[in-house]
Amino acid sequence: MLKNIHTIIFDLGGVIIDLDVEKTIRGFSTLSNFSEEKVREIYATHPVFHDFEKGLVTDEVFRDTVRGLFNSNGVSDKDLDEAWNAMLLGIPKPKLDLLVTLRERYRVLILSNTNSIHVQVMNNIILPDVAGVKSFDPFVHKAYFSHDLRMRKPDAEIYQHVLDDADLRPEETLFLDDNVDNLQGAAKLGIRVKHVTGARQVLDLFD
Repeated sequence: MLKNIHTIIFDLGGVIIDLDVEKTIRGFSTLSNFSEEKVREIYATHPVFHDFEKGLVTDEVFRDTVRGLFNSNGVSDKDLDEAWNAMLLGIPKPKLDLLVTLRERYRVLILSNTNSIHVQVMNNIILPDVAGVKSFDPFVHKAYFSHDLRMRKPDAEIYQHVLDDADLRPEETLFLDDNVDNLQGAAKLGIRVKHVTGARQVLDLFD
């Protein structure tokens, strides 16, 4: 898998960060009294979630839009954020150790569809709890976040941006993601890809 590879790009959610989107679905269902099925449908189809990942709406606009979508106008920012962040289960320390080890031999990058609220939780709660730091800087050479770039996976422009910014050859680059659409988007540019299908798979792959 790593033959002729010089750069490894990791997705975050479902690859480095343990993720359970259903916890957020249940959280929004509780706040709104909508069924989980209804919440799941709105989450999958309403453009505000992609727009938030692309940094096109502020935290305040995102929260107000979600309140409207789920008929939850009386819900506080704190309670809404708690439901939104419920999907983030944490980062196993061995995964951070793996990044450090790989960084000694490869260029190691992160490319994540994420948003400002989730990044605040990662930097201020999750990473300090597990590693005593407030960013991914000690573990990778660079992290690329969709909301900062104003683009998101699986659009070709975000992969091209990373290739250009880091001066990468796609055929010497391996990208790991848990989303098949994201992998297909990267593969169209010649990037080598690996589908991550389980929480421990990344550790097993590089064992």
